[in-house]
Amino acid sequence: MTERTTIPIAKRHLSDEVARTIKELIFDLKFRRGERLIVESLAEQLGVSMTPIREGLKQLVNQGIVEYDGKSYAVLNPTNQQIQDMFDIRRYLEKLSANAAARYATDEQLQELYDFQYVWRKKQDIDLSQFIAFDIEFHTMLAKSTGNERLLSLASPVNEQCHLLRLWSYEHRFPKENLVITVDEHLAILDAMKARQPQKAEEEMDIHLLKGEAIAWRMFQR
Repeated sequence: MTERTTIPIAKRHLSDEVARTIKELIFDLKFRRGERLIVESLAEQLGVSMTPIREGLKQLVNQGIVEYDGKSYAVLNPTNQQIQDMFDIRRYLEKLSANAAARYATDEQLQELYDFQYVWRKKQDIDLSQFIAFDIEFHTMLAKSTGNERLLSLASPVNEQCHLLRLWSYEHRFPKENLVITVDEHLAILDAMKARQPQKAEEEMDIHLLKGEAIAWRMFQR
């Protein structure tokens, strides 16, 4: 494991802060896929006791970002079949989200989603972490626009797991043109939603996610 620097943690809502910080470290690729997360080392690094570390790690286990085998914690390390299962579940939930948003999202919510895409389309140079954060935010905003809180709660952890997979797949080569391609695909989904065509929105979402999955698999194989 690479050397860690000390990261101060606020005392309020300690376990939540610990979970958020460890998740950020994982998404910043400070820990490798499948790397063991040692409670004592994390406590020293974050400047807290071991109890909030354990509580924070349990939260991440529930979110599917960390695994626990009954003895130790480690960063998610799925098999190829588990990866495909995650992609499949995400695709079904996102298609449902697009369908529902086409029916229930307000004009103001749709405009906010459009504006978000146009802002990012103008960006000239972004890194992998920024790209993933942008994509997570879009899909979160879309799920919120459905007004279905249960759908949002189901989709959010699956989206995070799949975006972590994409971070790993793009780690050694992130095609910068992916931003423009992704924005265009998001706009196609939004156009169908704006036209109040639920089935079309669902189809555009399916196309978008299948393309992303294919790219991720190619990068994994490399």
